[in-house]
Amino acid sequence: MEYEPESFNPSAVTRAIIIVHGKGRDAWKYYRAMQKAITESAVNAESIFILAPEFLTRQDLDLAQAGSLIWNGNGWMDGDDSYFGGNVSSLTVLDTIINNFANKDWFPSLQSVVLAGHSGGGQLVQRYSLVGNDPPNGLSLRYVIANPSSYAYLDGDRPRAFNPITCPGWNTWKYGIINPPPYAINSLRVRGFADLNSVKEDFASRDIRYLYGQYDNFTSGPIDVSCEAMAQGVSHLDRGLSWWSFMTAILPMQNFRQDIEVVPGVGHNASGMFLSKAGLTALFD
Repeated sequence: MEYEPESFNPSAVTRAIIIVHGKGRDAWKYYRAMQKAITESAVNAESIFILAPEFLTRQDLDLAQAGSLIWNGNGWMDGDDSYFGGNVSSLTVLDTIINNFANKDWFPSLQSVVLAGHSGGGQLVQRYSLVGNDPPNGLSLRYVIANPSSYAYLDGDRPRAFNPITCPGWNTWKYGIINPPPYAINSLRVRGFADLNSVKEDFASRDIRYLYGQYDNFTSGPIDVSCEAMAQGVSHLDRGLSWWSFMTAILPMQNFRQDIEVVPGVGHNASGMFLSKAGLTALFD
């Protein structure tokens, strides 16, 4: 299921924005936020195509149509395969969407794709930024990751102390590099990497923008409080800043193409993040 324009001029579209919803699976809200972002940015609206996929779960069976993919719980955030509709990874869904945008019969002038997500959507985009296939030739791809609740770390370092005996999943996917999903294993093989440990240089060269809300610092509520997540920090903001410190310590800087912005006055709010100056820059510059 997805939200997209009812009508558009394919020849005018030069950039596509794929916006991934959070845990609430409210893709329509994210679609509207992107429409407002276009207005706020003063870009040529005809040049932007917005697509907001909706990852359905068992709670959404009333929305399912013939051919719909449905996931167990929040597994879509992790790259899990759908349990209904054909064992399709949510990461494969992103591949398919991006490859469709590369079809010159459909989008003859399209040059760039922005893949953005907030909260749960940010988690999916973060994992895809690590293991996703390269975009088709002639298409640039930017990843915009806002306020995710956890990260897939590339080694065994964590910013906070934890007990590995009582927290055995601390370095297992989706929190680390052990037992990644089949999609990740296949993608790494196709891209010529033996495992996630060997992907650091390629990952560093990907165009990634991290956005964190200044006030997204609560330690309860809509946040992963598992021991695996708590080892990464106590709040969304804390985890994001710790992830940035981790990356800049272990990734090669020669071709580093990643950036970070803390958005003033905003908490865990998708519209606030993407409509901020930093959000608009990440989406449209």
